[in-house]
Amino acid sequence: MRLPRDNGSVLVADVALAAGVLIVVAAITSAVGVLADARQRVDEAARTAAIVAARSGDLNDATLVARGIAPDGAAITVTEAGGSVTAAVSARARLPHPVLRWMSLNVAATVVQPVAPYRSSP
Repeated sequence: MRLPRDNGSVLVADVALAAGVLIVVAAITSAVGVLADARQRVDEAARTAAIVAARSGDLNDATLVARGIAPDGAAITVTEAGGSVTAAVSARARLPHPVLRWMSLNVAATVVQPVAPYRSSP
């Protein structure tokens, strides 16, 4: 025989456990989303900078274009040597963490693009 006050105690324990699991899943999903966004922006910035530099020959213009795409505070280098252009972009992705508040991961991309044979002169 159960006492009336015991009704629902298992439900409270299940809800507390489910809330903890939900918080962990939400934190992981949020971190994956932030990391994917940073990775996509870094990749796109490096690719675009390499294409702009290979077609125009203007490394400063390519760097400015990449800076507009890359996350804030990203390190961008665009160099030309040996008939190819190399664009490297790296940035820190700040990931939310339920205990540590914020974690940072470095996200980087490097793209090598051959110089366009009929590019405009800088």
